Parts: sequence; structure tokens; C-alpha cells
Amino acid sequence: MDNDGELISHSEEMRRIEALLFAAGRPLDIDRIKTHSKIKSDDVQLLIERLSESYRKMGSSIEIVKLPSGQFVMQVKAEYAKYAAAVASGFPLSLGARKTLALIAYKQPIPQSTLIKIRGSHSYKYVKELMKMGYVKGEKLGRTRLLRTTAVTNELFGAVDGEQLKLMLAKTIKERGGSGDEPRASVEKQV
Repeated sequence: MDNDGELISHSEEMRRIEALLFAAGRPLDIDRIKTHSKIKSDDVQLLIERLSESYRKMGSSIEIVKLPSGQFVMQVKAEYAKYAAAVASGFPLSLGARKTLALIAYKQPIPQSTLIKIRGSHSYKYVKELMKMGYVKGEKLGRTRLLRTTAVTNELFGAVDGEQLKLMLAKTIKERGGSGDEPRASVEKQV
């Protein structure tokens, strides 16, 4: 195949990848991208890197990031996130539920009784909501439940498992000026 034909083919493949990453709104792994883009080539990672580079060269507010889990996500660059947040439909959870989820992710596995001591009794309804939506699971532990994030939550944030998610949160807190090993009250303020 000549260079022009190969370039057109790769452009089409990159547009398919771009459409998938945009529409997904969450991290995708290489296999899922290959399957849904109908690209038979083993060059998917190279094509993603080229697409990412084209966004960088363009000076776009959008970026494609490879996560520690090996997945790729299309997202708004941090410096433009506040503008996007003003019109985004957002995460389908209330602020209280998001704070509860963040604390569970950061402290997992965490007894529900400990969570209630930190966040207050109103957190029972948030735990129920998070479990119903599949973001949190609980296993009986005496008179309480031991709470942890599910694979759905971990994937949503680009983590392989709950431990990696916990480390990612600690790193984020540390980058924001915390130690990543904070007492409960200051962790609560940051998440």
C-alpha cells in the first residue's frame, strides 16, 4: 500500500478511536477499543498515541491520557475543567454521596460504623444509594458492614483495583498539599 492510502486508513482508524473515547466518557482498555473500533491492526496503541499527539500539537483543551491501569481516557485538561464543569451533566451522585464514596475509596476497607462516625448518620442513605448504583459493596462484619469500592468504581477512576484507587487518592491529596496520610477531619475537607 502506498503512503497516501496508509495515511487515509490510519486517519479513519484514529477517528474511530476518537469517537469511542469521546462517547465512553470513562477509561477504556486496548482490547475494548480494538473490538468496538473494528480495527484488526495491532497498532491501536500507536494510533492512540498519534491521536493524543495531535491534540497536544493543536493546543486543545482536551487530552488523551494513559492511566496506571493501562487504560486510556479522553478528558478535559485540568486547567479547563472548571469551565466544563459549569455545563457538564456530571457524575450522577449528590455531593454527599460523592464525599461518602471518596472516603470509602480512601479508607477501604472501612467498617460502616467508622464511616458513620466520620461523616454522620446521614451517610446511611448515601451508602444505600452507592450500593444500589453498584459503586460500593459491603460484607457483614459483626453488627456492621465492611465497605469497599466495586470494580465499576475502580474502572470509572482508571484503577485496576481498590488498592490502586486508594493510592491514587493519597497521591492526589498529597499533591494538593496534604500528606496523603491525614487525620480524618482534614481528609474529609479534601475529598
